[in-house]
Amino acid sequence: MTANWLSNDGSLKIMKSLINQEFYAVYCDGNCKWKVLKQIGVDVYLCEIDKAELDYGGAQKSFLGSEIRGAIQFAESFKEMQTDHDIAYAALKQGDIVHYHNGFGTYVRCLAMFNDKEKEMQLLPVALVGKWMKHDLPQRRADGSIYQSYYPKRIAEQELMRPNASNIYEFSQDLQKRRQDPRKMEPIDLSVPDITPEQAEMATLWQAVNNARNALSEGTSPKEMIKQAFDILNHEEVRRLS
Repeated sequence: MTANWLSNDGSLKIMKSLINQEFYAVYCDGNCKWKVLKQIGVDVYLCEIDKAELDYGGAQKSFLGSEIRGAIQFAESFKEMQTDHDIAYAALKQGDIVHYHNGFGTYVRCLAMFNDKEKEMQLLPVALVGKWMKHDLPQRRADGSIYQSYYPKRIAEQELMRPNASNIYEFSQDLQKRRQDPRKMEPIDLSVPDITPEQAEMATLWQAVNNARNALSEGTSPKEMIKQAFDILNHEEVRRLS
């Protein structure tokens, strides 16, 4: 059981006793649940891992009181953040439009949708707005294929997401104070221009180069690998364009 050790204004107040307090801390390769057993020095405490822990249950170690209080403070802050997160999503209605802040003035415009499988409200990304860089947007590679970065790909594949509510403009007073309002921003065009005849010819050559490179890097027979690469590069269309 965790004691109430935060004052009304959110500042830290000193606990009278840490004995029997529970907290989480790393031990070997695990994040384990500890219990304070007794004080063994000035603000130094002997602690034991919960015996229910399969790998390290019963192991003991000393901690500074400041380490224990810090771990409890982190857990309390995270719990409060998760509570605010759940409240924000619970307030959403089907079809509401919100904006996820990806950082540096870039936003993902989202549509609130209920995920029947997960039994919770989630967000469907539908557009990018704000100060996205060119490399963040879909573009055609030299071989003719289209590169989709992370969020354009999620938009194209209609993949739901549930980012933390603290990063959603409509829920964050901090973002509303510091950042430009994305709600009236025009969506960025994510379409890729049709390939030109010149680009198509270069794409054919780059595809041949890539296929030949793959042929030379795969397989166990040098003769067969060289033959496959030669056949690719000696193709009639490749010879015509080169």
